[in-house]
Amino acid sequence: TFTRAIADALSALPSSTPMKEVKVNFIKVAHEQLGHFCASNDISLAQFDQLFDVQPPLEFLKQAATRLQHLQETVRTYADIKKESAIKLASTPVKRECLHEARSCTPVFNCNGVYQMDDDLLEANEFLREVRGVPWMLRKMISFIESRFSIVQHGYSRIDMQGNRKLLSNGSNVYITDGRRRKFTLQSPVPWSRPLAATYKAWFSFSPPALHIIHYYSAQERLERIIAYRGYRLHFQLSFQVRNDASEEWMPLHDFEGFANLVSRLEGFNADVFNGFPSDMELPDTATLPRDL
Repeated sequence: TFTRAIADALSALPSSTPMKEVKVNFIKVAHEQLGHFCASNDISLAQFDQLFDVQPPLEFLKQAATRLQHLQETVRTYADIKKESAIKLASTPVKRECLHEARSCTPVFNCNGVYQMDDDLLEANEFLREVRGVPWMLRKMISFIESRFSIVQHGYSRIDMQGNRKLLSNGSNVYITDGRRRKFTLQSPVPWSRPLAATYKAWFSFSPPALHIIHYYSAQERLERIIAYRGYRLHFQLSFQVRNDASEEWMPLHDFEGFANLVSRLEGFNADVFNGFPSDMELPDTATLPRDL
């Protein structure tokens, strides 16, 4: 198959092969496989290219969004899931003493574990990438990478996420959870003219406990994820937003919800027990909740 031929070709290269040479080999094998595909289906390369020129009509996209929303409603089992697409954050700094006062009543957000995305979450991600113009083949590869993933949480300073490996992508990414804009480092499984995301920012909120991740695709488009732990699974709220040129505010365009179910615990992880707030060494001098940029 196409991906197997590419994987075999790339795996045969020495580990010290420069990335430029890896990309050249990828393009060469991909071109050969594409030629075999066209020949077996009696079509030219030009006819093959035309298959990707057709954009789905807006009405089709609206119907798909509506269908996803109906699917979400059928799987909701918790009455306390809020309908808002985002949790609005105060723009003023949270003082250290406020965090200390919360120790006795606020559970620690502990998301360590291995998770499997449900169909709602996978379909929502697929739809949002289609809206952004991500090619079909690349969408399928990214869905495979993210369908099953592990999370290793380092206090409240960093999140390590490891998905499935695919071709040029090792499926690994690190989120520094200090609320600052940082470069997004997850590699694309195949060469593409754009990065999977330009930058991101991530942080924790404690009331209610949640992990916030925003991926910025351009100056006008971003995707906000709010992730909360709910009974042996992660609840995702997704909000694809565009920036209003006049007001410079981010406006939600598509909102979805879905779950990633806990497959296995990491060593020492107990979903029912929280051991108090992190130590002072893990907290910054002032935990400032970030403004939207």
